[in-house]
Amino acid sequence: MKFNRKRALTPREIRILSLFGLAALIVLSVWVGANIWLSRTVPGGGGFFSGWAGALLVFSLFLWGAGFLFLILLFSRIILER
Repeated sequence: MKFNRKRALTPREIRILSLFGLAALIVLSVWVGANIWLSRTVPGGGGFFSGWAGALLVFSLFLWGAGFLFLILLFSRIILER
């Protein structure tokens, strides 16, 4: 049986994967940080389900993370098209 080897990743593909990883890490860290902060500051803990104030904070952090991810993807596309 003959196996076909996969081709090596190109430098462009490595950069794209690195940017996706960085963006995912940023979004995940914001999510975890918000959950930890809410657990310590909102009475009764509860993380994301701890009331309207917590829900609004998490929603604003989500929008911040999504906007930052959009900027990373936009700039990576501009850089890679050169």
